[in-house]
Amino acid sequence: MGAAHLASGDVGSYGFFVGPVIAGIGALAPDIDHKDSWIGSRIPLTLIGTGLLLLLAPLVLTLSARSDGVMSGVWANLSTFSGSMIKWGALALGIGALLLTISVVVTRAVSHRGATHSLALAAAATVVSFVIAMIAGLGPWIGLMFGIGWISHLMADAITPHGLPSLLWPLPAKDAAAMRWFGFLLIPLVALGIFGWFQGAEAGLFRQTESISAVDDEQVDEQVVVGDVPRARQRLREASPEIEQALVDPDNPAVSVQGDMTTYTWQYVRQTDSASATVKTIAITLDGSGLLVGATGQ
Repeated sequence: MGAAHLASGDVGSYGFFVGPVIAGIGALAPDIDHKDSWIGSRIPLTLIGTGLLLLLAPLVLTLSARSDGVMSGVWANLSTFSGSMIKWGALALGIGALLLTISVVVTRAVSHRGATHSLALAAAATVVSFVIAMIAGLGPWIGLMFGIGWISHLMADAITPHGLPSLLWPLPAKDAAAMRWFGFLLIPLVALGIFGWFQGAEAGLFRQTESISAVDDEQVDEQVVVGDVPRARQRLREASPEIEQALVDPDNPAVSVQGDMTTYTWQYVRQTDSASATVKTIAITLDGSGLLVGATGQ
């Protein structure tokens, strides 16, 4: 998968499923400041439990396969997936532990509907998720979907009785009633700003990947020219096997291209008598189909 393909975020049919999932995670993320929320405790604990089960499963399967029961063959077959179980178990355990740790730190540092329910943190989360997605080799749209989910959470909370008093954090909190409709009008404007930033960042990314593609194309062209050397040597061998055997550096001729014609120039050693030898030059020209169309030497 090329750089431009990754940058476009084209994940085929999976995109219809990945997008809503990422947006859903973003929508849950602001409530990490509440210890009883899904993202604050339930999801992390579920991931930790799942991870531990997957890590213990290979041991259980191995012990079961050693038994003399009827199912021992089944357990032995299932134990072949031990490597995958350990990998995914470690990943689930690590993510769950990380989320739980972040939740504990955040809930102790800020109150519910504090900094995590602010426009500043929503914008920062979008930018960070954009960067992480690109480093991980995913499409930049992942960051946008995460940000859309986060902002949708703020819009939903803005019209509740508790409102969003810390919407303008790090500025001091305001009265929830006064911020309710103000926030509901301001949030879409910030969402448009984030979308505009995303469009600009994505456009810059495409320009960069196009430059990379151009460099790759040049390298491919060079490889095509270098790849014709064996053919050129074959043509020289057919015309003069003695010269081909006497080439000084057979794999690195001087190569020049003019239209469809490619000329390869080598130096070769010519024995003048039993005691001396001279270095001479041989050049052959191949057309676009690889046929020998000319030769010069000295």
